[in-house]
Amino acid sequence: MENTLVMKFVDSELKKFSMSLTDIKDDLTSVEIETLMDAIIANQEAFELKNVLVSKDSANIVGKTVTEVYKA
Repeated sequence: MENTLVMKFVDSELKKFSMSLTDIKDDLTSVEIETLMDAIIANQEAFELKNVLVSKDSANIVGKTVTEVYKA
């Protein structure tokens, strides 16, 4: 199963901004995710963002199962 971490933040215009990470480890904890989100807010100048991120909103791990049925 492929897992993607989808993190949502609130920006300075009170709009939600999403950031996703693919190929995350299977045992990622909520503490690790919150720490990552805090680090993103603290170091957001490393990203090309339209608006300043002001707070965390939510985080979800989305799982996707891929079944290969043909490969040349």
